[in-house]
Amino acid sequence: MVKAGLLKVRDNGTHYDLFRYRVMFSIFAVTGKVIGFAGRKMSSTDPSPKYVNSPETELYKKSDVLFGMFQANNAVKKLDKVYMTEGYTDVITLHQSGIENAVASSGTALTPGQIKLLKRFTSNVTVVYDGDMAGIKASIRGIDLLLQEGLNVRVVPLPEGQDPDSYCKELGGDRFQQYINENEETFIFFKAKLLIDETKNDPLRKSDAVRDILKSLSLINDPLKRAALAQQLAGICEMEEAVLVQELAKLVKQQQAKENQEFEKEVKSAIEGAGASFGFIEGGSGALRVNLLDHKEQELAVFRILLLYAEQVFVEEKSVFDFVWEELKQDELIEFEHALCMKLEQEVLSQTGWPGQKFFVHHTDPEIAAWAAGVMAEGYPLSPAYADNYIDVKDESLSYREQVVNVFLHLRRKKLDARIEEHLELIKENASVADEDMMVMMEYLKNLNQLKREIALKLGNSVSRI
Repeated sequence: MVKAGLLKVRDNGTHYDLFRYRVMFSIFAVTGKVIGFAGRKMSSTDPSPKYVNSPETELYKKSDVLFGMFQANNAVKKLDKVYMTEGYTDVITLHQSGIENAVASSGTALTPGQIKLLKRFTSNVTVVYDGDMAGIKASIRGIDLLLQEGLNVRVVPLPEGQDPDSYCKELGGDRFQQYINENEETFIFFKAKLLIDETKNDPLRKSDAVRDILKSLSLINDPLKRAALAQQLAGICEMEEAVLVQELAKLVKQQQAKENQEFEKEVKSAIEGAGASFGFIEGGSGALRVNLLDHKEQELAVFRILLLYAEQVFVEEKSVFDFVWEELKQDELIEFEHALCMKLEQEVLSQTGWPGQKFFVHHTDPEIAAWAAGVMAEGYPLSPAYADNYIDVKDESLSYREQVVNVFLHLRRKKLDARIEEHLELIKENASVADEDMMVMMEYLKNLNQLKREIALKLGNSVSRI
């Protein structure tokens, strides 16, 4: 109970209840298990803090948890939208009123871990603010993080003095939902109105406000969304769109350079932290030792290709990720056996699409994070043993499209080799079966070898399906 944070130890060795005289809120993991608590004081004369929370434990990491996410996840997936509030009672009241896709950040600024959790269920977030201007301004930075992670962010400001709990109780669930639908607006539009109104037509303050808004806009990775919002912003700010677009282009370039630098540092840090266990050799440009585990290492090449090129266009409107995942689903020959590949497959399946390079480099599983960092690292070429054993490697002489095709040809060849070997053993074990049955087994072996020859021919002639 001490480790769970329910009890505290006094100096004299006796214990006391951390949550005494408090109303309790259970905090669930997304899996449905209770991992922590929050306690609200019942007396207005009590000088202690309004809320007391469980300390962080092996189970409870506050920055990775959203209150109500376990109860809300089905509704969030179904509606493809989540309402983000601040407090525990906000979430409870909204759920009781039939608005079940509501969660809370528990009174703290949004963290990268919480945003990662949201992205597992939806890309659309509507922040329902309290009618408190000071609180609204304090929350803006957290919304910038949402934009940076590629989420579509809208905002619903409530009337002065109201919060989602009180206003939902006042209006009732249906009318509160109607209020949200009628008043939600894009975050950029909301921030622009908020900051421009404060400038009081002072041109210098207005230019600073516009630059601040453009910084938020530069965090959005989708160029079409940026363009549409820049057009909307020009109307709000009463400025020429071309001027805003020019300034936005500078900020986007700066932001991308900053992100690239940060990502390189993170990759380097991950390698330094876990490189030894993955066989990195110090000195010179470095190298990665590979312990070959027959065809299973070829499976990792598929995920390596995904990590490097998943978001690139493969053909027409299909990305590399779309192509690879369709191939994996359609080909019954390909079934992952490598332990790390099986973990990576489950991680991808748990997301709504390709989760991106940072998802893997920042992963809480040290094996996944170290593998991803190793793939992303520059100056750490793979051992020649990869090429010698027909394991596809990054070859700058080939386009990424050719690499995608070749990695599947190599993987199928490896899987066929394994199946042929298994079938030969089966024939040896059943040498005394009837001639008719032996003919069926030999015919199947012949078909496997024919498939292998076709793949070898494609590889030898660099034939691709593009």
